[in-house]
Amino acid sequence: MGERSDARETVATMLRAAGLELDEAEVEALVEMYSQLRAAADSLDIPEALSQEPALLYSPLEPPPAGDGTPG
Repeated sequence: MGERSDARETVATMLRAAGLELDEAEVEALVEMYSQLRAAADSLDIPEALSQEPALLYSPLEPPPAGDGTPG
C-alpha cells in the first residue's frame, strides 16, 4: 500500500470512529494534511519523556480549593 492510500484509510477510520461524515473535498483535505500532522505528533515522542508521568494540576483525591466557581 502506498503512503497516500494508507493516509486515506487512516483518515476514513478516524472519521468513522468519531461518527463524522464529511464530503469528499473535506476528506481529501484531511488526507493531504495527514502526513504532516502525523510527523508533528511523532516529533513529540522523545526519549527523555518516556520515564515521566503526566502532571496533574490538581489532586483527584482532594476537593478543589474554595473560590474556584464549583458548587460546594
